[in-house]
Amino acid sequence: VWARFLNDRGQAKPAAFYLTAAERSRMLLRKAANQHTGLSADYTDFDGVGVKDLSGHSNFQWDAWRVVANLAVDWSWWRRDAWQQREADTLQAFLFSKGIQNYPSTYSLNGTAILESHSVGLVAVNAVASLAATDKNVATAFVAELWNAAIPANKWRYYNGILVILSLLQVSGRYKSYY
Repeated sequence: VWARFLNDRGQAKPAAFYLTAAERSRMLLRKAANQHTGLSADYTDFDGVGVKDLSGHSNFQWDAWRVVANLAVDWSWWRRDAWQQREADTLQAFLFSKGIQNYPSTYSLNGTAILESHSVGLVAVNAVASLAATDKNVATAFVAELWNAAIPANKWRYYNGILVILSLLQVSGRYKSYY
């Protein structure tokens, strides 16, 4: 979006920077995602490997939840990288196999559950993955889970609530780039 905006205003050099940043971001996401589970680390270095020196951040947890939503929106807007569809399918298949209504919210990248709690924030972003997913039965199940989810409450209501609101907007089909 930034690249198109700047390009429309005759600012080709800054526009090129944003196009390059988008392409490199897509390459980083490919490196960061586990090919068997689709899970990404909470924090990674620029090589895509999870940061090891921070407590738990080399695992799939709270900040990593947004990765699949980001790549699914990128796919739905630009359709630049078919890998994004495979990634959405891989992650949804992995989590679907754990039980659509109760899969855990945190994992090691190889798929070992860390916390058994089920979070509406993760439910929300997994519904957004459906924008890129090709298995329409599984994708529809994830969107239905978001639609039927309770309004976030408790200690994490702010973070989960923001994810739910954004995800509802994104899966509604009204979250678009007009560039």
